[in-house]
Amino acid sequence: MQNSQQTLLQSERQLMLDVFREQIISNSRGDGHAAGLLRLSTPNVTVALLEVVCDHLVKVRNVIFSSDHTNRLTHLQVLQNVPQVGIHPALRMAKAFVLGQKNYRPRQFIKEGQGIKFHICSLSTAYIEKNQLDVVHSRHDEWYKLEPNPLISKVHKELGDWATETVQKILSELGETQDAELERNIASHASSIMAWFDAQRGNLAKKKPPSFYVAGTIGMALNRIMAEFVRENGGHVIAIDHGNGIGMWDTDMRSYFELDWPHEFVTFGPEMAIGASMVDDADKRLNPSNKPNFTWAACSKKATRLSATEVTTPACDVVQIAAPHIGDRASLWPYYPNEKMLNWQERLHGKLRSFGYRSAVKLHPESYHPRAMEIAYASDTMPMTEPFESIAWKNQVMIFEAATTVFRDALRYGLPIVFIELPRLKILDHSRKFFEKRCVIVKGWLDSNGEVQVDWEELDAAIKKAPSLSEDKSMLDGYFPVKKDG
Repeated sequence: MQNSQQTLLQSERQLMLDVFREQIISNSRGDGHAAGLLRLSTPNVTVALLEVVCDHLVKVRNVIFSSDHTNRLTHLQVLQNVPQVGIHPALRMAKAFVLGQKNYRPRQFIKEGQGIKFHICSLSTAYIEKNQLDVVHSRHDEWYKLEPNPLISKVHKELGDWATETVQKILSELGETQDAELERNIASHASSIMAWFDAQRGNLAKKKPPSFYVAGTIGMALNRIMAEFVRENGGHVIAIDHGNGIGMWDTDMRSYFELDWPHEFVTFGPEMAIGASMVDDADKRLNPSNKPNFTWAACSKKATRLSATEVTTPACDVVQIAAPHIGDRASLWPYYPNEKMLNWQERLHGKLRSFGYRSAVKLHPESYHPRAMEIAYASDTMPMTEPFESIAWKNQVMIFEAATTVFRDALRYGLPIVFIELPRLKILDHSRKFFEKRCVIVKGWLDSNGEVQVDWEELDAAIKKAPSLSEDKSMLDGYFPVKKDG
């Protein structure tokens, strides 16, 4: 089958995701082993299998395709390896004391009533301090072990058959021919993922559970498995937001794979917590009976301050904060494929130069396509890949087009902001009034060729207006308040 389209259509990727999600929801709400395993593995198995389908469609259609390249974010660490340190826990504890890291405890030394955490961030630290929780730092490799070849059971094979039937439904919806080789690949891949999750569950089952668990992103498989383990043993699970604004956007993407597990979900500010509760549609989750309490904690001023060691200011007037490049396959994140965003980058900076601006593009340090650098150099645009907080900004206008973690930093540093609202990521009505006070919103759309478009004159006017809104503190106070350090 030949096709003149240059990549998989966004509508096709969304259809695949919708069908898969519908089938998972209808098959994961029981109490049996298979249903529970499907709930636990959902984000990983969804993206992994849909990527297999996308690769198949690319092959049979012979279309131009962009690989993921440096992207390390979109797959949610499918069949991730357990971090290995290679040091005995007792020696690790002694080293931690020498370095002043007195919060670490080997698993065997964790006391009754103590909680654990695997990750440290400013928000988890703020919440723990605010509530005076007795939490110790732990390590994944003291709870899990590598499982390169987990044993595949009858249940895993049955879930592989379920995945095959779901992919058959997807191909039928797309009008594509069924393919025996694809079906075998899907069944094998799904069974292996399920077996890996079961093996890691088994590793935990042999250990004493902590009383409570302060989780980093539950999008990470090992964190999600621990959350299930603690819950099922009567413990308390606290999930920490990871910064891309769960309560700002009109999407239930985050709730789909994060809110089935925590008793509490901790975010950055009071308005963010309100928004998060609004987008939590329990009927579209895998465990609708879970009703997390949405709460918040203000981060320390010390944790949000711009580095004082930086002295060089970028020689630019306007900075595009590029969305992560997620590849051209399947993703749970509400971003657009690489080719669409690279095309947009090239046209955007061409227009900015024609308006007389010196422009730069801030690329996601862990997920950018090499062509983004090539486009920047060819168009006399300054590319940046260093961390946002390490750059000495000086009132440059930031252009955002997606939910990224640096949006909160731009607010905290008082930078002028233009936000281009695209169809796949709409602003929640509750948060729009805060956006309008602090940012200039420019409507974007996809034209008949699938290219991102804006009214260029409106964008130019927005860039000129943005500095006049940068002193408004209502959005900062509502969504990312900073605690005064005493």
